[in-house]
Amino acid sequence: MEKSKIKRISELNQPLPIIINANWMNAIGIIRSLAMEDIPSISITKDKFGLGFYSNQTIGLHCPDYEIYPDEFLEFMIDLGKKIRYPGIIMPTDDAVLERLMQFDDKLASCYKRTYPEPQLLDFILDKYNQYSCARSIGLPVPYSIAPENESDLKNWPGDLFPCVVKGRKGKYFYKHTGAQALPARDFEALLKIFKNVGNIKVIVQEYIPGNDDELFAYASYISDPDDTITEFISQKTQQIPRNFGVMRRGVSNYIPELREQSQKLLRSLNFRGLNYIEYKRDFRDGRYKLIEINARLWKNHIMATLSGINFPYTVYLSSVGKSLPKKTRQVDGVEWVSWIEEIIFMLGDLLKKKTKIKEWFKGRPSGRDIILGWKDPLPAFLIPIYLIGDFIKNRIKYKKLYIK
Repeated sequence: MEKSKIKRISELNQPLPIIINANWMNAIGIIRSLAMEDIPSISITKDKFGLGFYSNQTIGLHCPDYEIYPDEFLEFMIDLGKKIRYPGIIMPTDDAVLERLMQFDDKLASCYKRTYPEPQLLDFILDKYNQYSCARSIGLPVPYSIAPENESDLKNWPGDLFPCVVKGRKGKYFYKHTGAQALPARDFEALLKIFKNVGNIKVIVQEYIPGNDDELFAYASYISDPDDTITEFISQKTQQIPRNFGVMRRGVSNYIPELREQSQKLLRSLNFRGLNYIEYKRDFRDGRYKLIEINARLWKNHIMATLSGINFPYTVYLSSVGKSLPKKTRQVDGVEWVSWIEEIIFMLGDLLKKKTKIKEWFKGRPSGRDIILGWKDPLPAFLIPIYLIGDFIKNRIKYKKLYIK
């Protein structure tokens, strides 16, 4: 660790949020949301060009790769815990981090506070198939899904449910192998080919819910105990990157009482405590919101919640350190958020592929805000295109290998 940064950390006489892994936009959103309330933070990244390391609104530190060198990561965390004056408030940004933190929970308990569920529940919900089983057991709508262990299990897939979707059952292993969050299979031959190519990675085969990106919705909340939802937020995606099976690049705040009731029922059944982000897709065939997945952490577009008057990182921080919470307020609806850097790059890609024309894009261009861009802290925004182009190249290579072999 750099001596100058350690000195800064040791001089901060207050509990500090610890953002892990601070490599991408969701981390910058946490940093910005905390900085708005003058809360300093520590951002830990395993990546050389992790965005949090280059932000001037946080103290950036590089750590050992927790996926490859877990023991060294644990040692790093314990050493950092000795240097901060109060237990750190851990705010993870992806499931790979959660898996490692879950493994070392007892060893980190004296130095840090969790904002995510206790290890037993966390282990349960990190498995998406468990999420679906739980939702079905309480009568919530779920796409038809199976978790095949071998090729013969695929024969149980109904022929009338093609095309279907194949995605990872747990963690980021499927994404790292395929370069995609999920893959469509138009028939049994394509399904079998994907299954064979992903090897030992556990997958879920799921019914494809028809509809555009704007049929995707999400409920988010922070729960200190099962009977006390401290804050909550509901949003609607309007466009993803890539389309159909990606992450939000445009969205809008949109409070839907039905979605709140459905999500609260699911969380109560789990006896859930901590941060959550529950994704749904509305099936226009029956109008029901069908569960896609539960995340037990802050997500990429939580920035939209901040812009809508619901500052999750700040509220979670106050709750974790026992300070007075802001008065509960209802979100401001109709607030549009746009990941502008991704939007421009995606638009240029569509122009090159002749999927759109510049006049068409201007006619339907978004008008939303994005707090990633900021003149007071400009460097992370300049690194984002490098990340996006690098990921695009790597993922295209993975995708082509998957289908051309």
